[in-house]
Amino acid sequence: MEATEWRPSRRCRPAGTSPRGGPGSSTIPRPGRAATFESTVFLFDPESRNEGFGVFIGGADLEGDGQAYTYLLIRADGSVIVKRRDGDATSTLLDWTKHEAIVTWAARGEGAATAKNVLFVQAGGDEVIFGVNDQEVFRTARTGQHVDGVVGLRVNHGLNLHFSSLEVTDG
Repeated sequence: MEATEWRPSRRCRPAGTSPRGGPGSSTIPRPGRAATFESTVFLFDPESRNEGFGVFIGGADLEGDGQAYTYLLIRADGSVIVKRRDGDATSTLLDWTKHEAIVTWAARGEGAATAKNVLFVQAGGDEVIFGVNDQEVFRTARTGQHVDGVVGLRVNHGLNLHFSSLEVTDG
């Protein structure tokens, strides 16, 4: 990775923190290059909330009206969604769908205090692959998606999470 930049904003917080609602960290990979984005996240008791959390890529104008990014979110019930944001509008690439790869809160293991999931996005030359725990959950053409730009963490309301990493690697 060529450069790393931390730009605090209402939507950004460094990895290795435990946000309680509101997105996370940022780093900028080399534009137009193949890259893998990966984050390990631990969900603590969501109580009755089934809110989404995950990663975003291709962020631009995050503080402005023209904010743009593509994101992968999961929920405590084992659902996943992939969307693209363009200003106030969002486009659903994959609607909320249950997927066996996601460790749900209910299936976290006896005595476990958290449900651990590893989210990844592989942005290749022609395709973008979204996945959880080493399993692909969605694939789309790179063309038309926000891929190059800021990457980070996206968290909906009222969740208790710990993101232990947000890694960007070339290739």
